[in-house]
Amino acid sequence: MSESPRPRRLYLVGGVIVVAVALWLLLEAAGLPVPELARWWPVFVILGGLASLADFFVGSREAGSIGKGVFGIGVACLCLGFTVGSLSWSHVGSWAPALPLIFGAAFLAAWIADGFETSGFLVAGLVGVGLGLTFYGFHYDWLARILPSPAVLWGILLLILGAFLLWRNFRPKSGPGEG
Repeated sequence: MSESPRPRRLYLVGGVIVVAVALWLLLEAAGLPVPELARWWPVFVILGGLASLADFFVGSREAGSIGKGVFGIGVACLCLGFTVGSLSWSHVGSWAPALPLIFGAAFLAAWIADGFETSGFLVAGLVGVGLGLTFYGFHYDWLARILPSPAVLWGILLLILGAFLLWRNFRPKSGPGEG
């Protein structure tokens, strides 16, 4: 009997993070110069996100692995920006729109990995990307010049979503035992 994908993914992601932290601590204990852990801890979360992506590509083929990997890497990169000093709370408008973008990208990646099947992934993905782009458009003039107006942007995103939902409703259904 094979192991279910959830514990397998947990062991893979957890194992990668634990081994990386252990190596870091052992190198530090041996007196070797290693970067400051308090500053670089998001790297371990990035490794976990990469392990989750690897789980999808070499193992489980579960869409959730892709979504969790993209989300983990995105949030960890944002955290890394804080720990190395590139981002600050005083400039929240410059980085906060990245949160819905990361959320949306994770769900869109899961939707693609799922073979465009799970409508909820698409809905969450388009809403997240739409919010992120809208908020970034308000903050950065150069982006506002590239993007259409918020009404047009949301009109396009909602049109894509509505077309997909209609297609899902009217596409030919597979019978038992078919594709």
